[in-house]
Amino acid sequence: MAIALCMSQQQLRRKLNAVSGDTPMAYFRKRQMQKAKDMLDNRDDMSISEIGMKCGFYDMSHFTRIFKQVVGITPSQYSKKA
Repeated sequence: MAIALCMSQQQLRRKLNAVSGDTPMAYFRKRQMQKAKDMLDNRDDMSISEIGMKCGFYDMSHFTRIFKQVVGITPSQYSKKA
């Protein structure tokens, strides 16, 4: 990410922390999980594993574990609430 923005990793870390209060990885995870939540809210015949794959996860258990860490519930539980 830093290279794409033409800055050092340290600069990116400092600027992102100043703006969002997050590390680059935490910011990326939050954005990734927001995309997953949006897709779960508006899914059209897409399975949860397909949504995980579209969000950059190639292992369903990893997607479920990270989703639960960030959101507090599993993707299946979230999908039932929506």
